[in-house]
Amino acid sequence: MKIVEYKKHLVNGCIIDPEFIVIGGYFHNPLNNTWVGTILDESERLYYVPDSIIELDRSTLINRQQSIHNSFPFKKLSNLSDPHSQMHNFTDEDIVEWVDNFINSVN
Repeated sequence: MKIVEYKKHLVNGCIIDPEFIVIGGYFHNPLNNTWVGTILDESERLYYVPDSIIELDRSTLINRQQSIHNSFPFKKLSNLSDPHSQMHNFTDEDIVEWVDNFINSVN
C-alpha cells in the first residue's frame, strides 16, 4: 500500500473519500482541506487513480504534520489516564510517534 494525500469527492451531494482510497480520513489539513489515506500499489489494482494524487513517504508525512502543527497545534492530555488533566501541545517526538503508529497500522 502507498500512503497518499488526497481531497474528498462530492458524490450525490455527499462529501466522501474517493473510491480508490482503501483506508482514509486521517490527518486532516485545514489549510487546504486534504487528508491522508492509502491506495493499493499499481500492480495490485485494475482501476485508475488520478495522477494528481500525492504520494507520501515517512519523512514527507512527518514534515506535513509538523507544518499543520505550526498553524493548528495538536494537543494531548498530560495524563492519558485522567481525562481532566491539562492539555499540552504535541512535541516533535509526539508527531513522529503518531506518524509511525499510523504507518505501522496500515502496513
